[in-house]
Amino acid sequence: MRRLIIMLCAAFMFTPMLSAQVSNASGNSEDSQVGAQGTSSFAFNVMYNIPSADADHSYGLTFEALGGKYVAKNLSIEGGLGVYPYGYVYTDMEFSSTALGIPVNIGYRIPFTQSGLTGLRFYTGPKLTLTVAGKGEMMGKKYKISDLEDFKRFNAYWTFGANFDIYMIGITAEYMIFLGEKTNFSSGAFCLGVTFRI
Repeated sequence: MRRLIIMLCAAFMFTPMLSAQVSNASGNSEDSQVGAQGTSSFAFNVMYNIPSADADHSYGLTFEALGGKYVAKNLSIEGGLGVYPYGYVYTDMEFSSTALGIPVNIGYRIPFTQSGLTGLRFYTGPKLTLTVAGKGEMMGKKYKISDLEDFKRFNAYWTFGANFDIYMIGITAEYMIFLGEKTNFSSGAFCLGVTFRI
């Protein structure tokens, strides 16, 4: 868990440094417009997730640091690192876990202003996660994920999302389709939150 926190902190500290270098290297105002070919994009996502599991109560969070590049005008490819805490509550069982993930997406941005700072972006792509910690309670007995023989640590998803940006802050909605057999511990999710772009 400590390694997970350190990796996330490093991603959050390293991304602004890269962004500053890109901004300094760009001397042409047209080339530095958001969405211009060859420019870079950096974003932080913080979202609340509603898993599609058949649980009495379920919840999840998304923390992602993403970096990418516009390979064509308004067309970008991004990848990064994410941390995903989840929890499921059933009548006779409770379970919570934390996963580390790698989101990758390709997106298209529709700018509403000449600078491109305000606009709507649609994206899609895979998300791979690895559960690194988890625990629960069943019928009054506590257990860890290592005690579950059929628990799958590795999971794959396909995401569809959209975010509306106003300068550096945006609203993001995302749907994660689970690419596997649905279980009590693995499912898709609808996510809603904010995006910070630099």
